[in-house]
Amino acid sequence: MSFAKDVWDGVDRVAAHVELQLAVVKDIAGMAAKRAKYEEDYAKHVAELGRQLPGGKAPAAARTEKTMRAAIEAVVACTASVAEPHREMAGALVSQVVKPLEAFAKVKEAERKRLAKEGERKTKALRDLEANAKKAHDVYEKSVGEAKKASELEKKARADLTQNAGVKKYEAAVPKAAANKKRAIERMLLMERTAQVAVENVNTCMSKLYDEEMPEILNVCAFIFLPHHRNNMQARNDADVYVCA
Repeated sequence: MSFAKDVWDGVDRVAAHVELQLAVVKDIAGMAAKRAKYEEDYAKHVAELGRQLPGGKAPAAARTEKTMRAAIEAVVACTASVAEPHREMAGALVSQVVKPLEAFAKVKEAERKRLAKEGERKTKALRDLEANAKKAHDVYEKSVGEAKKASELEKKARADLTQNAGVKKYEAAVPKAAANKKRAIERMLLMERTAQVAVENVNTCMSKLYDEEMPEILNVCAFIFLPHHRNNMQARNDADVYVCA
């Protein structure tokens, strides 16, 4: 499915979809951050075990000699060596997974908001033009009614004059009715042109929005993660290694 072709009016839906993806990224970053903390804590405690003989302040091993003492010290040294890989893993998780994902989410969240706002602004502009066109059409329809009424009054004035030839009142009514009819028709024609221009503005805006602007906005939203996949493949691979290790 193409965002540009199939959901050109779905700015909210596309923005919500991208927002969900970003939420998943943030959750993964949070999980990796916790894993890093656990690794660091584990390394710290294991390192403490590797700094002294087992047994606390008065270890029994301190009273041993020769091969027994050497064996115990070897176990302690081996324990200490275990800490460093976990400390390195904690650092790698933070530097190669957590921070890149958090930075990516921050940038893309700002981009998502900007694109959503842009889509809403352009959609609103079209809706405003449509409302203006409807209003212009209503005014035109009203002017048509007024022109018809003026024509009927002018026709009646002429009929009255025919029946009352020579009566000044009816003679004066005809030119007055004719003038009113002329003004009403002129206004009707003006409102007709105004309504036509309003519709033309809607069509122009609609064509540009649907064919150019909205597809561009929605396609950017749809592929908002693509630069991350291209430029941060190593971070993703590191996440696979560290999180699953």
